[in-house]
Amino acid sequence: MSLSHLVTLLACVAATSALRCYTCSESTTVMNGEEVAADEKAVACAAGVNATCGDGEDACMTATLDLQIVYTSMQAGTINMETSVTLAKGCGSSLLTCDTLKTMYSAMITSSLEDGDSLTSVEVDNCDVDLCTEDDCNSAGIFTVSSLLMAVVAALYM
Repeated sequence: MSLSHLVTLLACVAATSALRCYTCSESTTVMNGEEVAADEKAVACAAGVNATCGDGEDACMTATLDLQIVYTSMQAGTINMETSVTLAKGCGSSLLTCDTLKTMYSAMITSSLEDGDSLTSVEVDNCDVDLCTEDDCNSAGIFTVSSLLMAVVAALYM
């Protein structure tokens, strides 16, 4: 195999390797004054997982935000929902901003409404989005099993 073939092969392998990001979510939701049970599928950040990003996901993100949603339900009338995302980490787009998050939430909520229901407003406050493009670059501040093991090993040799 020639050097040019090897360089081409390595370039193809590098181009196909997907970004890996730390993934977790912590939030609370209050609907019409009552706290709603947490999503059972959400992974707490203390027990977060490492995920391989999909097509179009070229950045790891860390986000915090407060979301206020008002919609009208044919059955229940006006619904006021407030969600405080204290921490969310995962794969995303390098184009992600607080404005695009608002647009994404609006579209997601609108698509989940039943016939006759209508979205009144979506507001995003106290929003902060940090992006990075290296594998696991959004894991800072997360106490993982590997850091626990390193601490135990260090304590053994002190």
